[in-house]
Amino acid sequence: MEPSAKVTVSGPIGKEGHMYKWTGDKTGEGQMKITQVVPFSLVDIDLNFIKPFESKADTKFTIEPAASGNKVTWAMNGENKSIIERWFGLTMDEMIGKDFESGLANLKEISEKQKN
Repeated sequence: MEPSAKVTVSGPIGKEGHMYKWTGDKTGEGQMKITQVVPFSLVDIDLNFIKPFESKADTKFTIEPAASGNKVTWAMNGENKSIIERWFGLTMDEMIGKDFESGLANLKEISEKQKN
């Protein structure tokens, strides 16, 4: 979304404790930390938005066998305490639905390249 955003990655890649932090003019500031990994089944991530507003979400990638490979579901759950968070929750699909679709498409492409 914002190629010029400052990104910091730390911790063991793909394992519990792996951290991704960002700061940008469009994307604001936040971080994601992997809290649980179950190979070929689940990746659980704590997602914290810091700026322009604070918000926390539990983000999960669940993986299930499917006829032509695997089905990946990307879910994000959090509390909407403030008016802004409630509004954001109601408009989330419209605002970032394309980002979810693009992210899943990129994951599919990378996964299929790794398989071959």
